[in-house]
Amino acid sequence: MTLHLRMLGSLSVSLEGCALELPASRKVRALLAYLALAPRATPRHRICNLLWDTASDPRGELRWALTKLRGVVGPTRIDTRDDSLRLDLADSFVDALEIQRAARAGIDTLTAQRAGELLALFNGELLEELEVAGCSAFTGWLHAERQRFQAWRVALLEVAPADVHGHESEFGVQAEQAYDYYLQGRQHLARMMKRGLQASRGMFMRAIELDQGYGPAWAGLAMAHACLYEWFDTGTVGLARAEHASRRALEAAPKLAEAHAARGLARSLSRHYDEAVSEFEAAIRLNSYLFDAYYYYARTAFAVGDMARAAEMFDLAGQLRSEDFQSPMLLATAAHALGRESAAQDAVQIGIRRAEQILALNPHDGRALSLGAGALIDAGQTERALEWSRRCLDLYPDDTSALVNIACVHARAGQSNEALDLLERVFAQGCGKRDWVMHDPDYSSLHAEPRFHRLLSRLR
Repeated sequence: MTLHLRMLGSLSVSLEGCALELPASRKVRALLAYLALAPRATPRHRICNLLWDTASDPRGELRWALTKLRGVVGPTRIDTRDDSLRLDLADSFVDALEIQRAARAGIDTLTAQRAGELLALFNGELLEELEVAGCSAFTGWLHAERQRFQAWRVALLEVAPADVHGHESEFGVQAEQAYDYYLQGRQHLARMMKRGLQASRGMFMRAIELDQGYGPAWAGLAMAHACLYEWFDTGTVGLARAEHASRRALEAAPKLAEAHAARGLARSLSRHYDEAVSEFEAAIRLNSYLFDAYYYYARTAFAVGDMARAAEMFDLAGQLRSEDFQSPMLLATAAHALGRESAAQDAVQIGIRRAEQILALNPHDGRALSLGAGALIDAGQTERALEWSRRCLDLYPDDTSALVNIACVHARAGQSNEALDLLERVFAQGCGKRDWVMHDPDYSSLHAEPRFHRLLSRLR
């Protein structure tokens, strides 16, 4: 009897045309999908690490899952020899494997008719809604597989004739262009420099013009609006736009971790902190590899004075993105506030080393210069910190994010008047976030200054 396994869309299994009921366990369904796509037998320990790495008895959990899986595919299809697992699909039809075989043989060698037939197998994204909370290894595998199959779909669109896929060819080209704009928008998003954020906002808007339902672009747009509002906009329009874009992101892609992270940032800036935390935690459940979720969760915790949670989240963010200098530098600030001096110094050294690597590639990186200057103060390198500050101001004399960071450098170097002069250029415009400033220990040397409190009263 022929088994049909559909993976290009929602996972489904049928036998001789009759749909089979899948187990309720998401991990059992994930196991079926993984074994179906595995090119060879997989050792049991690897599968345990993939889906049950935190279980007290991972092999016991796997045995239970295999019992459930045999109830779907039959008792003889799962080969368990040599402490490994392999799913025998020799007499089965698997839509994803049809695409995989064609790709290995070369999509450009297909006839137009065959390309159209394969294109018709796509009924959505690979394994839609099969993310498994708490299984970061599986999430990473699933993300990589989805990227492969999306690339193959685009390649098929280029071969299939217009009369086979009609408007889908045009849609495919537009989708590819929208993705390109999205990637360009992501390039400067995390740096919090005005020029880069404005460029990011423009790229995300162009992606949305091509695809109104493109959830990742709506999420990116919300992030850009939110970051511009936090440090560069004097009114409330930017925040309203961030709220709107984050809602559109969730409407377009409710299972997208990036959409929840964007919504969390918008809610945080609106001071709905409990809702923000819920959104960040939802993002992490959906994708435990998402840097933005940890980074902006950490910034939210910092803003409300929860330094322990801020330090934890900055640490995790820094582990996820090895080139990121911001997370370890901000971790150091939180650790200082907690009295964890050893951890703070370790984080400072990591942050400086990463900033130096960035500046070796791009000496004009204002975020690396301004935030790095603060880390150099921590490391006792005051002259070098002031030199980095001067370089940044020469390059970006009106960037409020840079001005704030360099004001911190002067404050910690004992140069209160210089620090207050820089802060006045920012706070007098109403730019800046009061909650962050109130809890940032970098400003502690200014707390006795009446001028500082006058400036602080102008913040939102």
